[in-house]
Amino acid sequence: MPHLSIARPRLFAISWPIYAEHLLLAIVGLLFVALTSRISDATAAAFGLTNQLMGFFLFLFRIVGICASVVITQYLGAGDRRGATRIARSSLAAASWMGVALALVVAGGADALLSLLKLPEELRPQARPYLVILGLVLIVDSLNTTLASVLRAYTFTRDTLSLMVLIHALSLVFGLPLMYGWLGLPQLGLVGIGIGFLLSRLAGLTLSVRFWRIRLNIRPRASDWWWLHPKPLLEMMRIGLPGAGENVAYRTAFTWNLTFIATMGTAAL
Repeated sequence: MPHLSIARPRLFAISWPIYAEHLLLAIVGLLFVALTSRISDATAAAFGLTNQLMGFFLFLFRIVGICASVVITQYLGAGDRRGATRIARSSLAAASWMGVALALVVAGGADALLSLLKLPEELRPQARPYLVILGLVLIVDSLNTTLASVLRAYTFTRDTLSLMVLIHALSLVFGLPLMYGWLGLPQLGLVGIGIGFLLSRLAGLTLSVRFWRIRLNIRPRASDWWWLHPKPLLEMMRIGLPGAGENVAYRTAFTWNLTFIATMGTAAL
């Protein structure tokens, strides 16, 4: 078994960028609610509930990332760099297929999902096209989430924080002109935000792959993005699934509670 000498960084050096990522995500979410409310309360309500649905699907993506990072950490702790690389490569195809499957559910079943969430009828003309675009965003986000989880497992948490800062900044740079109709562009509202999200995530995907090459010396092959390897996949699920399941259960309960609020109307939502 090949061995690798791995430095042991201090806990705070690894953990503070992860805390910063979560704080940044919360701040950006609140910022977009404030920005959409400048269009109308209805737009802000549609954005808020739709994004809670997307947050639920993002937690599903983290199953792959959490499972992969747990197993990679075990291999690295044992000094087995080759085993860690094998799991990292295998996680990409799992993320790709999950992203495509959920994107088809979201884009193809937008009306059904909005009905399930009890979104008021007057909000659906805004929420429906936005949700369809977010279906495409899900494919890219599934890969970004997994790529970032692997980088964290190798303790490159500062790099993932840098990526998240860039992605959120680009979502504002691309999304705001389209949302408000700045610079002579059409005013697209929520659709403009969705396009901004998609473009920023594509930029993040490109940089994430580059970080894999620079930091991990892993160059994903074409087959890594779509060819599933049952043995590494089962290994990831067996070890990491229980921990990931806790997050999914929490998010499911939270989203379900919001559907009760949605039945009270736009103002309450």
